[in-house]
Amino acid sequence: MNLLDDLEQYLLSIDNEFLDQYIQSEANRLVGTMQKWRDFCSANFFSHGPASDDTIFALRPDWNIDRGGVYDPEMMRQYDELSDELHEKTSDLLEHLNEFRRTAKKRIL
Repeated sequence: MNLLDDLEQYLLSIDNEFLDQYIQSEANRLVGTMQKWRDFCSANFFSHGPASDDTIFALRPDWNIDRGGVYDPEMMRQYDELSDELHEKTSDLLEHLNEFRRTAKKRIL
């Protein structure tokens, strides 16, 4: 997440505010989407496996039978819904990043 953190801090810095209102609007929308994505990941990803320098994080490993969770159809259903939500938030993030880049290129060039 370091690259996203760096981009968010860059876009939030008053020193980097865009004078063009369209670019700034897309930057603000992108920052909001990044914050939602990060909040989701922070709330739903947990360390998995043995502790080491290369800690592995997984989406709700306790709900995923492949990650050591118990067989429980309700937990599996909840995991599937969470996985779908992650894909949706990731798609939104990529879409808003691309839209920000497109807008910046169109307005600057």
